[in-house]
Amino acid sequence: MGRVQRQRRSRSRRPAITLARRTPLLAAALACGLVAAPTASAATRVTFEVRPAAPRLAKPITVTVKAPKLPFGTIYRLAIDRSTPWRNVCVYGANATPVEMRALRDGRFTATLRPKPDEGADMPPAKTWCPGPAKLRLERYGPGTLQTTVAKRAIRFSRGAGEADPPPIPAHEVSITFLPGSTLTAWAPGRPDRSTPVTGSLLGRFRNGEPDAQNPATTQIAGILSLPSLAPDPLCPGSTPPTTVEVDSSSTMPLPGATGSMLTLVLRAQPEQLFGCSPPGGLTGTTTLTAVGSAAGRLDRDPMIGVIGDVALPGGSQGGITTNLLVNWADTGRWRP
Repeated sequence: MGRVQRQRRSRSRRPAITLARRTPLLAAALACGLVAAPTASAATRVTFEVRPAAPRLAKPITVTVKAPKLPFGTIYRLAIDRSTPWRNVCVYGANATPVEMRALRDGRFTATLRPKPDEGADMPPAKTWCPGPAKLRLERYGPGTLQTTVAKRAIRFSRGAGEADPPPIPAHEVSITFLPGSTLTAWAPGRPDRSTPVTGSLLGRFRNGEPDAQNPATTQIAGILSLPSLAPDPLCPGSTPPTTVEVDSSSTMPLPGATGSMLTLVLRAQPEQLFGCSPPGGLTGTTTLTAVGSAAGRLDRDPMIGVIGDVALPGGSQGGITTNLLVNWADTGRWRP
């Protein structure tokens, strides 16, 4: 019994390894590589080399990057981003398709960007970059369609010697043509109506956002309307109805909306002159004719009706003018400043 008690006392006297004593031991083990510990590798820094260093408006730029090695199934692509709008005929770059970069032997990647028109740009083909600040965006593409932005680099396009600033974006030129079946009718109580065909093709300018981005309209509509066969009015002897009338450039036509279509023509003639009751001489003054169509109207064949009332006639009577127009709105494919 005494021997057992002495063994227990000797075991209880062994010093315990405390946390303070284990810490140096753990550090030594880590230093010798005996214990694995998570380590964070420093991210490889992306560097950009741009040639020319000062990009010009009409010149391509070549960009070479030093970037991390690509995982299998991925590529590097390069794009140009801008944060400010531009209203000139130039390559903006915000919607341009990124260009795939080519791998070099030394682990770098390169691509050349050329000023070509942005996809879907509503303007004539552009041949120069938009001046001002921009950002190069390096993205990793893949696997599949996954896109990851890797790095960005600020650059600035500036006008070089002999280069001109890009011109303002012009408007689409459109034609407004009055199709066969369009008529103008002069009427007055107690007398037969008098009618004439209406023919002519007017030209205007159209661009989204002008003058109202929420309600784009064709503006500056102008040209000549032909009214070839309106008979003289028997109460206005010596007065001949006009066979043509000029349309003032203040005329407009909003795009058809939920409430229908509307064409406002400012005609360079007084209402009584259009009716056929005016003193001899040239046409004077103006008449505003507003023709409206249905909500289901078509741009290529839109039936519209317009009325001019309270036309003063001899003897204190009054008459009116009604137009039944079949209108074709079409883009001519040309541009107007």
